[in-house]
Amino acid sequence: MPLEKTYSYDFERIYRVWPMWPKGRTKKALAAKAFESAKKEFEFTPSDIDELVLLIERMKKDRKSWQKGNTYGPQGLQVWLNQRGWLDEYETVKRSHKAFIDQPVETETPEQIAQKMRLQQERFEEARRQAELRKEMQRKGIA
Repeated sequence: MPLEKTYSYDFERIYRVWPMWPKGRTKKALAAKAFESAKKEFEFTPSDIDELVLLIERMKKDRKSWQKGNTYGPQGLQVWLNQRGWLDEYETVKRSHKAFIDQPVETETPEQIAQKMRLQQERFEEARRQAELRKEMQRKGIA
């Protein structure tokens, strides 16, 4: 009787890309069982497995709770598979420049872009003023 279990190629592909922190959260045997159940229920094709791998890679970059330094990190792979996590939407990391990148240039006039930039600058200045005020209050022992 071998001491190591062998797993399906499709499962191994997903397991290899899944984040492994916090350490010990994913139990490989339980994840493999959950994967086989999901694979049977959803009749995953090889292209479905490719999509799941790409989704996990994207989630590693975009999912707010999966970022290094976050206390909680991702749940175990077995939990994600049992809860059919690929069907859920998730909160992404805020990227302030993303709105400008994703918006087609031809929909905004240069004046509209300039107005947005002025508004952004005003918000930045207000935040800077608030930070300076908090510092001053702390220095005086008020806050």
